[in-house]
Amino acid sequence: MTDEASNLEKDRPDVWKAHQLFGFVEDCWNNTLAVAANKNVVSCRLANIDRVFDDFHRSLKPDKPSQIVPALLFLRAFSAYRASIMVSLCLPTDGYALFRSCLENAGYARLIADDAKLSESWLRRDEDEASRKLIRRTFTQTAVRDSIAARDAKLLRTRMKRRLRPLWSKNL
Repeated sequence: MTDEASNLEKDRPDVWKAHQLFGFVEDCWNNTLAVAANKNVVSCRLANIDRVFDDFHRSLKPDKPSQIVPALLFLRAFSAYRASIMVSLCLPTDGYALFRSCLENAGYARLIADDAKLSESWLRRDEDEASRKLIRRTFTQTAVRDSIAARDAKLLRTRMKRRLRPLWSKNL
């Protein structure tokens, strides 16, 4: 940290003060702080998941061209995770689409990592109708789930057991 004041401590620009939109953003930020302060268990779990993402991100070093697409999709998943947290802490329902994006990108990364040929198919997915059809046939929920299950059956079993347990349960 530096001795310089953060943007949160500085006066707001005139445009910020003049429009309702930025007051709304300020309220969202305040709600985010309140969630972190009042929902410590949830906040800690979210931070721990972020730590796993960040540790993996820091060690991510593709050494073959076929690993580039899964690596980029993983980075998209990480970015979507952080965006989903940022939105969910202040507007919980609005975070669902971002969480889904996180899961989709991570699932596609896993599927492509298991089959190097899929990297090129992914990159060419918009070139023509045949490419689009191939992607729709290949990148299904079932294929992604099977790819994850083949790689980590324990993870999938744990996920299925917890599926009906409420998010706020202390036994997660």
